[in-house]
Amino acid sequence: MQYLIIIAVVVLLSCLFSGCRQQGGERSATVNDQAQAEVEAEKLPQLDRLITRDQLQDRLEELAGLGDLSPFVVGAMCYHPAMPPSRTEYVCPECGEKTIYAYDEDMSSGMEEAINANVNESRETLIAAFRDSYNPEEFMKQHKMLLLVDMQLEQCRAMVKEIKGVSITLDESQFCGNCRGEVEEPALGIVVTYAGSDEYHNCKRVCYEDIVLIKEFLDGSISYVGMGGEAHFIGDHIDRLEQLLGVTLEKKE
Repeated sequence: MQYLIIIAVVVLLSCLFSGCRQQGGERSATVNDQAQAEVEAEKLPQLDRLITRDQLQDRLEELAGLGDLSPFVVGAMCYHPAMPPSRTEYVCPECGEKTIYAYDEDMSSGMEEAINANVNESRETLIAAFRDSYNPEEFMKQHKMLLLVDMQLEQCRAMVKEIKGVSITLDESQFCGNCRGEVEEPALGIVVTYAGSDEYHNCKRVCYEDIVLIKEFLDGSISYVGMGGEAHFIGDHIDRLEQLLGVTLEKKE
């Protein structure tokens, strides 16, 4: 019963935090038909080898030089909200220890009481009741952690193996209760290495969409599809690519 309550809360809070979207169907991105040829011609060249840090910077400058193509990038807004289990187990690939992630039981009980007391009320009244009985921001934080550990992490592992141009390794150490030390909010990290150099770049607090952004950028795409089914022009996310990949648009000395 509590898991059904959690599903209801996730759907409601998804509307609260990110706006309501129709549900159903698969995520997809497309390009305005009238601009199809223009946008396809503007795609970055595909990579078939590892590139240096300077070459990666050059590629970022190429992206910036495309101009604003965001009006031509549209996405389907229909999606199935992903629902992780109420409890999941992370097995550390380094030490083999298991760490349990789960929704707070007291919070789940409070949600159930709020729904039972307001079952015939409007969505707005129900959300207000949730806010009075527990912290919705804390609940969504727990939900996103379960979603990452149980569902997205395996997808991230698969994607980094397919990324071309640079070598990216996931840093999962913070998810392990034995390896992470005194970390209060575990997060995924990445380590980026480049061709022809011993240099590397660490980026902490990386999410699933960051990995998608990196992959699509290095694949030569001009857009990527977010978790909610929305399409984004990659050129609008140059600042984040700089943080993730350890390069900037400043002129090389």
